Amino acid sequence: VVKHFSSTAEPTKELSVLRRIWLFTTIPILAQAYLIVIAGGWTLYLEGYGNRVISLRGYGPAVILMMSISALNLAYLSISLLRPRSVTWWLCFGLHLGINICLMALTGSRSGILMIFATQLILFNYLVRRIKLQTVVGVCVLLIGLGLLLGILRESKNWLDKIESLDIAIIFDNLDRVALGYGTQPLQLILDSDSMPLAYGTTFFSVVTNPIPREWWPGKFDSGGVFITKAYADDAWEGASNITPTFLGEWVINFGWGLGIAFYIISSILITHMLFRCYRRMLKGVRGIKTVKVALDLVFYIY
Repeated sequence: VVKHFSSTAEPTKELSVLRRIWLFTTIPILAQAYLIVIAGGWTLYLEGYGNRVISLRGYGPAVILMMSISALNLAYLSISLLRPRSVTWWLCFGLHLGINICLMALTGSRSGILMIFATQLILFNYLVRRIKLQTVVGVCVLLIGLGLLLGILRESKNWLDKIESLDIAIIFDNLDRVALGYGTQPLQLILDSDSMPLAYGTTFFSVVTNPIPREWWPGKFDSGGVFITKAYADDAWEGASNITPTFLGEWVINFGWGLGIAFYIISSILITHMLFRCYRRMLKGVRGIKTVKVALDLVFYIY
């Protein structure tokens, strides 16, 4: 969608682009409404919040369409920052932002919510003025704290009762397990394993096969999270949740420690090189005349 806008929109057609953004916004709204309907209504949808991996199984395309709201909202903001806007303009953007936050909250994804504000900060830095380091540090601390809180709240089997039963002792008891050890847990799990089942690269193909419902293709490739949970954690949550393997962990569970670490280093270098080239091209654009195309190219770079 963003690439389409970038190639067709001119600076004099900002309102036309915004009409398209609002038009495309109906797609994620309808996708979320569909997920609520198939869940049996609001109450059943929220009750299944903690087990969304199971409750949303087979509805990957609808989830992907719903998640597109964040890219649309960021495109909206990029155009808004090109020049001074009226109060009405910002009220309309605030409505769109509210829709974005609500839909991301309904996914149960911490990163989905936190990335809204992180990407907005990046846009402001390149399209308006450079942000001071103190502001960046403050926002990062705030986002990390919010991420910890969301992770703790998400640990309940019944999400609807979590706010009423929230206990400070429970928060500190879960803090290390839920958040602080989140990145090292997968690697420790692999180290502690007596055997070492390998996926031989199939988890990377799951990026393509994930949108296909398993009912249509029962033997489709497992993602890295599903594979490591089944093979190394004995499917501890019976499909209700999965461990995130991390980038290094995913290479290791596919090719073992030796090749896995080697491929991890090589791929990290290649990705860094590619991002650096994209960054230089983006920087050249934002240092010139800021047009709709430049703004939307920045959004495309961020995503």
